[in-house]
Amino acid sequence: MTGLERAKTFYLILVIALANNGFTLLRGVGARNSYNAIDLGLLLVLFGTLFLVVLYGKTQIFRNSITIFICFYIFFVGVHIALPSFKYGQSLIDGFIAARHQIYYLSYFLFLILLVDISYIIKLLNALTYVGIIISILAIIHHFYPIIFVGVWEHDIFRDGVKRGYVPGMWMMSFLLLWQFTKWVVCVKTSVKSMSTVYTIFFVGIHIFRQTRGLILGTFGAIIITLILKRKYGVLAAIATTFICFMITISVVGKTNHIANLFESSYKDVTEESGTWGSRVNQLDDAWQTFIENPIIGSGSIAIRMLPDEAKSKEEMEMAMRAYKADLGYASWVKSYGTVGIVMLVYIGFSIIKYIKKLKITQNEDFNVLKIFLTMYFIFVAISFITINHLMYPPGIVLFCLAAAILTRLSVSQDKQVRKAFLVPDTKLGIIRKAQVDVRAGHYEELPKTGQNILHSCIFSRFH
Repeated sequence: MTGLERAKTFYLILVIALANNGFTLLRGVGARNSYNAIDLGLLLVLFGTLFLVVLYGKTQIFRNSITIFICFYIFFVGVHIALPSFKYGQSLIDGFIAARHQIYYLSYFLFLILLVDISYIIKLLNALTYVGIIISILAIIHHFYPIIFVGVWEHDIFRDGVKRGYVPGMWMMSFLLLWQFTKWVVCVKTSVKSMSTVYTIFFVGIHIFRQTRGLILGTFGAIIITLILKRKYGVLAAIATTFICFMITISVVGKTNHIANLFESSYKDVTEESGTWGSRVNQLDDAWQTFIENPIIGSGSIAIRMLPDEAKSKEEMEMAMRAYKADLGYASWVKSYGTVGIVMLVYIGFSIIKYIKKLKITQNEDFNVLKIFLTMYFIFVAISFITINHLMYPPGIVLFCLAAAILTRLSVSQDKQVRKAFLVPDTKLGIIRKAQVDVRAGHYEELPKTGQNILHSCIFSRFH
């Protein structure tokens, strides 16, 4: 990396880290004021975006459907800030404080400006992988010697008799698992493939260590669906065979198959409405009732500033219940934004599908890796959004914006069809003929044989 690239990488990773509450590494940040690191990241995003947009000057790259979604979403959140003041008498300042983290959607423009080419995008994602590995190793150490992370878990949490590990930034770990798995499947170079295999296994282990079922089902569901869509049945069969052999080995060697029990406990929780699913059923009921009461523009719950332990009256308890949005992404989204929210989800969903379908497989391996990775990631978001609220919490928002910015960059580059005209010798005819090369994809395409030996003007366009 050049010096400028290192500076950009440090800045962008810092934004992602602070959106994840500094991975709870910052001393003096306790449970009650654990949003200080996130607010610092918010300031970096806000001022960084404003500075870069003014400095950048160009607006063409911002003219896309994702920009429309983000601008309308931030405007809509602004409308919602006023709703609790009408319904519950809450001040506008409290409404802004409650909804302030939605400003993280501006990070889309930050990423869009700074991710100037494919090679740098690859470098950033690889650098983020190293950060994820370091945080994961610290989490394993903390599991046995709880002295590293602060302001987390005041009591032990067990699932199937096993203490769950605490791993900060788990949404980022899922993001990185999909990234490394894509490299393992697509890349041809042996060294890259070997390291990606090791990293993939490592991040799978971290998911099992953490035991977050929504992320596990989301990542593996996205992997399976993407492999089927890309018709990579051999890879899918190899993974299935390895998993079955692994499960049999655990069952024979170990007293308890904790991986199987992880899925069995999920089924039991859903069918019996017990465990964490029991509370989520109540959240579903509350979300549905709230939607019925506010079917058009939603309830304004995104801007309600009230915690359950602060509620003193029945009205305040109702506010606290409607303000809760940590789980059940689809339900929380519809509860907050009503029918307009449903339309927004459909709009951004179809926009992403449109962009991904426009990207064609090329001879550029990095381009292909990013295309399949983005396909896998957005499928993961769509699946895990059932239980995990990716689009309303900073850790999910910043990763969504990063993926959306990469997708926009790839789409814009393909739309422009960056081509360079030059002269090539025709060994058969003994003449020099015009030809074109797709600089981005490495494609070669001959122009019609006109007999003219004229070098046409080249059209150069940087990848931004």
